[in-house]
Amino acid sequence: NIGTGIYSTNLEVVRELENISGKKLNFTEDKGRTYDNPKWVADNKVLKSLGWKQRYFLADGLKATYKALT
Repeated sequence: NIGTGIYSTNLEVVRELENISGKKLNFTEDKGRTYDNPKWVADNKVLKSLGWKQRYFLADGLKATYKALT
């Protein structure tokens, strides 16, 4: 799994999954651990320099995964 280099919040992912599934998800938002960085993004610069290209954006990957599992 290689990140896109684009920041997405957990809440954005949950909302996208709700949109894909057509269902309201029941979840509890956690404030997180105090020592965690609340914002981080996968760095894919080395892979890009080797010729790797992103094929999917987050929403597309979530849709494909949801379809495969349902």
